[in-house]
Amino acid sequence: MGRTAIQKKLVLLVFLVLVLALMKTNLYAQVAIDKAGGRTAVAKMFGITPEAVRQWTLEDRRIPAEYILKLEEASGVSRYDLRPDVYGKAA
Repeated sequence: MGRTAIQKKLVLLVFLVLVLALMKTNLYAQVAIDKAGGRTAVAKMFGITPEAVRQWTLEDRRIPAEYILKLEEASGVSRYDLRPDVYGKAA
């Protein structure tokens, strides 16, 4: 591979790292929502709007504690990962 090709790949890699850093999300919340059928399905499960569910995925937001156990059951994502501040860390 030539020097130019390596430089292009390096620039692309740096760009992707920056994009991911800017997309600060609550990864466990996103995975749980996806595994439970997506935003609309989770919203219906709790009687809330899909926008409220989307907000759970933002880095500075948390899933309300009263929804955790049902979301854990629907998604298979552990309550300990979804809200370690409430349930502690998994043993």
